[in-house]
Amino acid sequence: MASRRKHIPQYVHDSYFSNINLERLKGRVDEAAKNLRGLKFDAIAFTGMSGALLAPPLAVKLGKTLIMVRKRGTKSHSKLRVEGDQAAKTYIIVDDFQESGETARQIRADVAKFAPHAKLLGIYEMHHQYRYETKSLQLTPVKEED
Repeated sequence: MASRRKHIPQYVHDSYFSNINLERLKGRVDEAAKNLRGLKFDAIAFTGMSGALLAPPLAVKLGKTLIMVRKRGTKSHSKLRVEGDQAAKTYIIVDDFQESGETARQIRADVAKFAPHAKLLGIYEMHHQYRYETKSLQLTPVKEED
């Protein structure tokens, strides 16, 4: 039997992925799960590649469902702009960071059309913490009129 050598990946990707540290990503998902464990909500909404890296493992860890919102102008094999748990009553948005807040507004508007009864409880910012160290994670509550 031939001995197996350890696989050493050679990624080809855009600069967005250049600093991803999978161990740090796992640690940040674990930390987010710990921080959110006491909050009662049904689903995690996300968009884009950063959301796709963070939201699914966090949802699995917390036993939550997902609401995926495609970014505007993105081509996809699906005709649906929003997919996921349409019966969710409450949800949070998980994103890598907020600069202008436009991504969160877009997600909120699209989820409101998809699941009009769902209430947004807050935005959990990961701040690229799976790439390099920054400040601690926290949920930013949202007001009804935001």
